[in-house]
Amino acid sequence: MSTTTIMKNINQRSQILETLDELDQQQAEKVLAFMKSFLQQDPHKIQYKRFKREAMREIRQALTQDRIMNSRG
Repeated sequence: MSTTTIMKNINQRSQILETLDELDQQQAEKVLAFMKSFLQQDPHKIQYKRFKREAMREIRQALTQDRIMNSRG
């Protein structure tokens, strides 16, 4: 990870913390509820997303290889 990327991440975290500090109680509760729902996703849904991502990667790879083979021959 480059120094620029690290500094960008630190800056983003700092901005998030500053924004969270500015929230009132009701807004903070909404953010917390959203984060909890995001973290408690259905494991089957997460597994499906991983499977789909891997399948798409393999399809892209196969198409790229096919294009390379067709351009040579």
